[in-house]
Amino acid sequence: MGLPGVDCEMRSSGRAGDTWSLEWTYGSSGAVTLDQNQGDGGAWTDEDPRVATPVADAGTGLTTVTFPKCRRIRVLHCSVAAPTPGTSEVVALFSASSSGGRFSTGTVRCLNDALALADPPSGARARLVLQLEYN
Repeated sequence: MGLPGVDCEMRSSGRAGDTWSLEWTYGSSGAVTLDQNQGDGGAWTDEDPRVATPVADAGTGLTTVTFPKCRRIRVLHCSVAAPTPGTSEVVALFSASSSGGRFSTGTVRCLNDALALADPPSGARARLVLQLEYN
């Protein structure tokens, strides 16, 4: 169920699986820019041509993530790093839901010290690694 022509097989609970790695930068008011410079030593975003917009701003403290539909999702890593020391930190949480189409969506929720939804500071870097298990 992975990408055509990719011969690196991954197993998850005995089923076919993939890893889905995304990295993006937050701008003002929570706007997101997907890091598409894979291989430059700092970026490691996987891009699937079937998913036109894998990350998008979904409101204060919320980022929508779109990925291929799968049976089960495991979050291997989810973090948001402040751009400079001393900048306000946020906690990142990920939850996902299945849809009836070819893709599923998830949400990265960013919380401030008071555990309220809050946009990360401009320049903050987010990283998300998912393990997708297919039928």
